[in-house]
Amino acid sequence: MTPLFASALAHALSAFATAFAMTGGQVADGELLLPLFAALGGYLGGLVPARLYGQPGGGGWALAFCGALVATGIGAAVTGGILVQVMMGNPLAGLIWAPVIVAMNLVMEPLVTLVWLAPLIALHLAMRRRAIP
Repeated sequence: MTPLFASALAHALSAFATAFAMTGGQVADGELLLPLFAALGGYLGGLVPARLYGQPGGGGWALAFCGALVATGIGAAVTGGILVQVMMGNPLAGLIWAPVIVAMNLVMEPLVTLVWLAPLIALHLAMRRRAIP
């Protein structure tokens, strides 16, 4: 598996799980759209920071965290833009507010933060293991 695909896949999984946790695990009445579009946004956002994962040492963890933040912001903006376009016809509001809503949930909800971080930590460790000769 290439690092680019691994990063995109891990971010898609992280985004799906995070969005599912943000809904409280309830997917009735079309609420499954949020996790599904979040997975798409996470996949696209995960393509950007792929090279930041797997670097050695403390600096590598810092780069991985920065990559996670960048990918999450991009993924949330893509997801918000698509969902608000589908539901209300105005993607700009979703592009602006979705990253803010995700950031607030990550700060205020420890379970959401854990669900968000777990696949990204696994990605970083897997990429480090792959880099070791």
